[in-house]
Amino acid sequence: MDAYGVAMLIDFGLSKPGSTLTSTPLAGAGSLRWTAPELIDGKSKERSSDVYAFSIAVYEVRSGG
Repeated sequence: MDAYGVAMLIDFGLSKPGSTLTSTPLAGAGSLRWTAPELIDGKSKERSSDVYAFSIAVYEVRSGG
């Protein structure tokens, strides 16, 4: 949180422009805690993988976890 109590998102190290397609999974990249199940299974990264990771982040912020 910043000085005004506003949550800030960081660590976009695995992000790519929306027009970029990933043809291979990002094996071993990122934190397992936010890794979508399909990536753990060795499938390709998709938009839904990012939605999953963002959803986990939102859940943790809301639950205090």
